[in-house]
Amino acid sequence: MKRSLVSLSAIAAVAALTVVAPAFACGDKGPETTEAEPAKGVKTIAVNVEGVSCAACTGKIRAALKKLDGIKAVREGKSKSQIFVDYVAGKVTAEQIVKAIKEAGFKSRVA
Repeated sequence: MKRSLVSLSAIAAVAALTVVAPAFACGDKGPETTEAEPAKGVKTIAVNVEGVSCAACTGKIRAALKKLDGIKAVREGKSKSQIFVDYVAGKVTAEQIVKAIKEAGFKSRVA
């Protein structure tokens, strides 16, 4: 009885793949991702930040950066000590971003 259940599960899995696989044929990249390409004039910098130990720290940094005109997005890196900032070149500079993080109470530098 166990053998037949395993076989049925395997058959169902193969059938499911057969239905899904054609959607990605012929060079189709599949469903669109939520990450859009940066708009023209938008740059991304990585910033190393010291002293980030919790979500409240990240929130404080994010709030400080969002006050700057030209900040489009603030994302966490793989570690708590790195963030990525999307900004409009010409409206805000990397130096202003580092200064805002410093004023929020954290040491930082462009990575």
